[in-house]
Amino acid sequence: MKDNILDSVTPLSSLQNKTITGGLINAAEALNIGMGNAPVDPDPVDPDPVDPDPVDPDPVDPDPVDPDPIDPDPEDPDPVYEVVNGTATEHYVAGRLDYNGYLQMGAKYGYIASFNLYRLEGSDTWTDIAPE
Repeated sequence: MKDNILDSVTPLSSLQNKTITGGLINAAEALNIGMGNAPVDPDPVDPDPVDPDPVDPDPVDPDPVDPDPIDPDPEDPDPVYEVVNGTATEHYVAGRLDYNGYLQMGAKYGYIASFNLYRLEGSDTWTDIAPE
């Protein structure tokens, strides 16, 4: 059975030299081999979505010259916000809400439902209104 499992491996370049098999074990194929059937030829296309194209190391960023295409003016930085998710009780215990804020947010969201609080960097005020 061990040989059947090892014969069923789909090799993946991202797993070479990282696992004993160098790929993914295909349990259905191992059973197929165990029943005496010939192994199915693997798909010639590399099924490894983790292995990026070595020509383009960052396929998500189409323009490596501009690291932030959304903000065309790097001299005018966007304000930085801190975002914390938690229940009204968690926010109250952490000091992000005072007692009145705790009652208001608890009435608005419920006391056990999670919601985000936002704070502009350098400010002491937390709000549930998301920054634009």
